[in-house]
Amino acid sequence: MVGIDEVARLAGVSAATVSRALSGNGPVSAEARAKVESTAHDLRYVVSSTASSLASGRTRSIGVVMPRLNRWFFSSVLERAERALLRAGYDLTLYNLGGGDDERRSVFEHFLRRRRVDAVIAVALELTAAEISGVLVLDKPIVGVGGPLRGVTSLAIDEVAVARLATDHLIRLGHTTSLHIGIDDHELAEFFQLTTVAQYPLGQGELAADSLMAQLEPSRSKRSALTVSLPFELIVRSSTARPPER
Repeated sequence: MVGIDEVARLAGVSAATVSRALSGNGPVSAEARAKVESTAHDLRYVVSSTASSLASGRTRSIGVVMPRLNRWFFSSVLERAERALLRAGYDLTLYNLGGGDDERRSVFEHFLRRRRVDAVIAVALELTAAEISGVLVLDKPIVGVGGPLRGVTSLAIDEVAVARLATDHLIRLGHTTSLHIGIDDHELAEFFQLTTVAQYPLGQGELAADSLMAQLEPSRSKRSALTVSLPFELIVRSSTARPPER
C-alpha cells in the first residue's frame, strides 16, 4: 500500500505538505498542491479518513437537514450539493426531519453535536436559536437554504420581488385576478407550458456547498462567506395570456 512518505518523495515535498495539500488544512502553494495531487492520483494514494480525522479534528462529512425528501425542490438542492461536496473531498450525511419533534430533537441534540459532521446545511427549515447555537458553539458552520437563519450564512430568494415580478406580468397582460402565477420552474413546467418563476434549486445546492467551503477551507474557496441573494427569473409560457375580450 502506498504511504504518505512515498507521495512526498516523488512530489519532492515534505510529508507535512502532502497532508496539508490533500486535507485542505493549512497553507500550501498552488504549485505544490498541484504536484501533490497529481502524484497522489498517479499512485492511487487515498488519505485515510480515520487518520485524517484524528490529525485534523475533521470528519470531512457535511450534515444536511431537510423536512422531507419526496419533493422536487429538496432532491434537486441535495443532488447538486452532494456533487459539489464530493468534488471538495467531503461526504454528505442526510438527516430527514419528517418524523416529528422527537426525531428533530435527537438530530440536533445528539447527532449533529457529536463529532460526526464538520458543518450543516439546513434546507427550507426555520431553526430555533437553541438549535443554531448548539451547533455553532462546537465551531461547526451552518448555511441555510430557502430562507434566512439568524446569525448564519443564508441563501434565499427575495420573495417580495418574486411576487412583484409575477404580479406585474399578469397586470401587463390585463388581468385583475390571478389563477395562472407558480414558483420553482419544476422540470414538468415546460411540458405543461406553465408560466412560472424559476429559482434554480440545483444552483442553490452548489452555492450552499461553496459557502460552507468558504468557512471551512477559505484558501480553497472561490466565494466569500456572505449572505447571498439568489437569482430568479420569470419564465413565460402559454399558461398566461391576455384575458378574452368581453
